[in-house]
Formats: sequence, C-alpha cells, structure tokens
Amino acid sequence: MPQITDVLYEYDVVPAPTKPMRVPGITKENERVAYELGELFNDMAVEGWEYVRADRIPIDNVTGISGNLPTTHTMLVFRRPLALPPAQGQPLVLDKRIA
Repeated sequence: MPQITDVLYEYDVVPAPTKPMRVPGITKENERVAYELGELFNDMAVEGWEYVRADRIPIDNVTGISGNLPTTHTMLVFRRPLALPPAQGQPLVLDKRIA
C-alpha cells in the first residue's frame, strides 16, 4: 500500500507517429519525425505529462488464409504526479482502476 510520502503517478500511453506529417521547410524524413515528436512532447508537457519511454508492442494481426502476420506498434509512455495522495489506508480509485 502506498505511503502518504510516496509520489503516485497516472500514466498516458499514446501511439508513436507512423508517418511524419509534411512541414514546410523540412525535407528530410528524420527531421520531420523529430519535429512531430517535439510538438507531441511539448503539447503533453503543457498538460503536465513527463515523457518516460517508448515501448514496442507485438500484435498478431489476422490476415486470412496465410495466418497471422505479427506487427509491432511503438507506444510512447508519459506520466504525471497525481494532485492528491490517498487518505491513509484508503486505496486511490482512478477511472475504476485502483492505484
């Protein structure tokens, strides 16, 4: 059980961009990816989210006669501290989840 002095976090997981958007003046694909990620990170930071890491998640997609074709999705993990710690001995309930 978390203690009053512990910092509790909530997490948000969003898919990483798969195709970088076109930006005037930026022609290289790696620079467009960097620009788009910078915009995403800055938008999340304004809302109090801190970037934690990127994870690659394998998912089996059903393709029909040939069977499953595994693909991977890159997910970006963000976190931010919760505003109020739970009362001593009481679980914290967030959107029907217990932290």
